[in-house]
Amino acid sequence: MKQKRSLVKNILREARLSKYRLDEIKSLMKVGDISYSQAVEMSKAPLNLLNKGMGIVAKRYGKKHKMVSFSAYMR
Repeated sequence: MKQKRSLVKNILREARLSKYRLDEIKSLMKVGDISYSQAVEMSKAPLNLLNKGMGIVAKRYGKKHKMVSFSAYMR
């Protein structure tokens, strides 16, 4: 049971860090340092981690998680 808790904590920590990474990508795209296609490629892994973490939190509160896409996050 302790291993599962530590695994969940690690996933949630990675999800929080991936949110910061996605914010960095968003700001780089806004100022024009990277193109849209580069931003899409750079954000695939962080979005997967974020969605996984959000799914865990939603399950904890008995809610259904709706996956977040690149275009939805960059709005």
